Amino acid sequence: YRTTYRIVNDKKYQIRAKLAQWNGIDAYIAVAVDVTSDYKRQIHLQELVDRIPGGVGVFRMNSNGRISVYLNDGFFNMIHTTRQEHNALYPDKVWSDVFEEDRPKITQLIEDVKHGLDHAEIEYRNYYGADRKYVWLKLRGSAVRFQENSVILYCLYTDISNEITYQRELEKNNVLLKRQYELESMRRRTMEKNSAVYGSYDVTHDRLLDVRVNDYPNNILYPGMCFEDLYAVLKEKVPDTHDLNQLKQMFSQKRMLKHYEEGELENSV
Repeated sequence: YRTTYRIVNDKKYQIRAKLAQWNGIDAYIAVAVDVTSDYKRQIHLQELVDRIPGGVGVFRMNSNGRISVYLNDGFFNMIHTTRQEHNALYPDKVWSDVFEEDRPKITQLIEDVKHGLDHAEIEYRNYYGADRKYVWLKLRGSAVRFQENSVILYCLYTDISNEITYQRELEKNNVLLKRQYELESMRRRTMEKNSAVYGSYDVTHDRLLDVRVNDYPNNILYPGMCFEDLYAVLKEKVPDTHDLNQLKQMFSQKRMLKHYEEGELENSV
């Protein structure tokens, strides 16, 4: 059967027709059904959903596999266009405005609803405009089932573009932080291996956090030492007064904080 619709004198008719043999003669058999009441209910529903400020979609799936989609005005406002402009740019297929890689998500959702799924949620990209920009949308849908295997899927759309952008920036920053941590860990291991003395000093709280001495026993440096304790040890081990003053300046709490605030993270004497 081929199905078409005609509006005559404010009434809508569904016309189903096919070629057949009628008493041995080729004939074109057509059956017309008045579907005005269903049509008026559909128009009334469209008027209602157009009053909702957010994005709303109504998917009608008939038993013959036909799908019709109505998207309210709030949906087109959300994707920065108008119904007329969007339909002129994407007139060919129901999903022609969906990002190519995301179209399988939509078709799979429809198939799942046809086979009994009552609630669905997907995220996908929707094109808009002649330059094919897109927004990220989250679709949440609930199905209502009727006789003759027809289904209506009511959908609520949310623009999640900012959320996706933030998530990707966070993932990017996490990758950079992980890489920085790995480099710092490698650098620390190298310094620990190649340094006679290696340690971590908490400048803010004036205490030695950890210390490692290579090549000879350590019985003078220990975690928890403050700078005065450390300086007392250095005085015994550094005979040159000039060198000792340089070390004292280097470990000066005020000086180290100043260097840190100015972005000078490495110092040597």
